[in-house]
Amino acid sequence: MTNSQALDILMPMKTVINKLTEIICGVIKDLLPDSDIHNKISISPTNNEKFGDYQTNIAMMLSKDLKKNPLEIADMVKEKLINNLTDIADIEVVKPGFINFHLKSDFILKVLNTQYPDSQLGVDKIGDNKTVIIDYSSPNAAKPMHIGHIRSTIIGNSIDRIYRFLGYDVVSDNHLGDWGVQFGKLIYGYKNLIDIKQFEIDPMIEMERLYVEVHKLTKDNEDIEKKCKDELIKLQNGDEENTGIWKKLIDISINEFEEKIYKRLDVKFDVYNGESHYRNMLSDVIAELEEKNIITESEGALVAFLDDLGIKTPFIVRKTDGGYNYATTDIATLKYKLTNWKNIDRLIYVTDDRQKLHFEQLFAIAQKLNIDVKLEHITFGLMRMPEGTISTREGGTIKLETLLDEAEKRAYDVVMKASPFLPEDHKKEIAKVVGISAVKYSDLSQNRQSIITFSWDKMLSLDGNTAPYILYSYARIRSIMRKMREEFGEVDFINANFILSEKTEWDIVKKLISFPDMIKIAADSYKPNVIAEYLFELSNLYNSFYQNIPVLKAEKPTRLSRIKLCDMVSKAISLGLNLLGIQVLERM
Repeated sequence: MTNSQALDILMPMKTVINKLTEIICGVIKDLLPDSDIHNKISISPTNNEKFGDYQTNIAMMLSKDLKKNPLEIADMVKEKLINNLTDIADIEVVKPGFINFHLKSDFILKVLNTQYPDSQLGVDKIGDNKTVIIDYSSPNAAKPMHIGHIRSTIIGNSIDRIYRFLGYDVVSDNHLGDWGVQFGKLIYGYKNLIDIKQFEIDPMIEMERLYVEVHKLTKDNEDIEKKCKDELIKLQNGDEENTGIWKKLIDISINEFEEKIYKRLDVKFDVYNGESHYRNMLSDVIAELEEKNIITESEGALVAFLDDLGIKTPFIVRKTDGGYNYATTDIATLKYKLTNWKNIDRLIYVTDDRQKLHFEQLFAIAQKLNIDVKLEHITFGLMRMPEGTISTREGGTIKLETLLDEAEKRAYDVVMKASPFLPEDHKKEIAKVVGISAVKYSDLSQNRQSIITFSWDKMLSLDGNTAPYILYSYARIRSIMRKMREEFGEVDFINANFILSEKTEWDIVKKLISFPDMIKIAADSYKPNVIAEYLFELSNLYNSFYQNIPVLKAEKPTRLSRIKLCDMVSKAISLGLNLLGIQVLERM
């Protein structure tokens, strides 16, 4: 280590955590030259100022290897660091072995001044020339999307946005359920039972009705069940009429999803490669697995036994009747992606946690096929309505379009109550943004792995960790900026110096300089709630500042500094909300 190591702000920009990690790595290599524990260093911004600005638990991680008490190790690390950092005001050790860092004020200002003019507030585009493919949403074609699809859609889209923000070439893939036995029933229903007028009015509802009706008929009528199977076989064999009907139903489904759901949620997909896209690859997949002795016959089925990789449940890739399944299709999907995109850094699948075993098995097959691309299964818990888990079998399904309509309606009632004087078109626009944002934020603000309970009152509240609260905080800042121009005309606050005289200002600034670290943590953990929590904390700090410290009435140098600080807070909120797929409002 050098005699005076500063946490220099370099280009491309390194976050405060990255720089602290780099310096601590040098210490660990001195203490344990042959250990790889320096790759596991965890440093995070603190939530309580009495613990400094950043904190690490590395001493506790080193305790076993060094056979020393964590406090003793922490003191050793502190001793090696204390005289070699020009940007750290103080390093302290606290039980049971945490090391706390207090940054110097001039360093904080240096970081702040470097971040302010940057369009990404210091977040480096670390993903240049790397491709990330994200598979999310994945509804079944020919059925309206229901509330059970919302978590994969909005969590996946937020991860999608985060990785694009980091400079990755992201491919968003909607793996539609657009093939299989249900289409035999749908085609039979389309030919024999369709209500053309209803189909023209609402094709998705009519397709759902047809499927339910035919499904009931097949239970009691073997002749109809056989006819449905015949229609499916004709489709699988490329029959022109059935292929035409199938394609029509798929095209209608995608159009309905886009127009009624995805546009409202501001979600866009690069490709719609559903199950049907891979149907001609499945026999080749089986042949390769057989050739490499990965699968074997078991009770008439073809199965991969994965005990050697710690998975006790066999992975069935071809059923006893010779039919393929999700396993076969997903292996084909994986191989297709690796063949058709370059520089793949990772493949991400966003599904609920009930599919955990399936993806463990799929990734084990990938390992046996010597696929070395990083594979990530991003799980989430189920969403529950207050009366219990949403069911798709008991007739209690809530259609996603209905949910979004209700969100906008309830948001309109909130706007009417809070701001009845606004023009009608303005109230409707605010209600549209607030309603959709409230639904998204109520999900994304919680740990994705938790089971969440849906609550209208909570999500539309103007207080607490909600979209309306964050949106209102942003609109409050934009109101100050408008008043500034009304009172002083065009003001050159961009080139003003930051003059921070109040503790609340310093609290805000410390939160702002952690913005790049927060984005990196959210990306590494695939947890958008990290961003939501940051925005809530920043909004709380700003609202305390707004209520207690004058901005426009302050003397000129201080006024310009505070306006500049307000502007930077609004940038952070806008960027953060965008990564959650939430549109900001200039007025509320």
